[in-house]
Amino acid sequence: MYGARGQRPFLAYASVQGDKTADSVAEMVKELSGMTGTKPVREDELAKVKQQQILELPGSHETMNSIGNLLSDLLQLGVPIDFYNGYVAKVSALTVPQIEDAARDLLDPRHMIWMIVGDKSTLEEPLQKLQIGDIVTLEA
Repeated sequence: MYGARGQRPFLAYASVQGDKTADSVAEMVKELSGMTGTKPVREDELAKVKQQQILELPGSHETMNSIGNLLSDLLQLGVPIDFYNGYVAKVSALTVPQIEDAARDLLDPRHMIWMIVGDKSTLEEPLQKLQIGDIVTLEA
């Protein structure tokens, strides 16, 4: 990860039917685990994501608010103000082995915090069966 200065959130989310929550979490675990070996990243998948990241860049900084947020992020994280001058080249140069190395370092579902919102009475048992960690209940 270019110039990472500390932990950053990794977010994956889905709106699912309550009785399909555990199945959805299991699928996320499978996909994340797959990136580290059983289902490696394909060249065509990487090419598609790289193109998306590059093509959405101009539109993501069209408003004064988005430019202000961008500058705030750069300053807060201590990233050089010219970071985006080389962004397209860096993204374009990414390779499957680099992505797989990052996935092995960062995407281990056993070390993630899973936040699941729903009815405890129907979710707790199926989620326990997944063995993704201790369940901590918080009341709304």
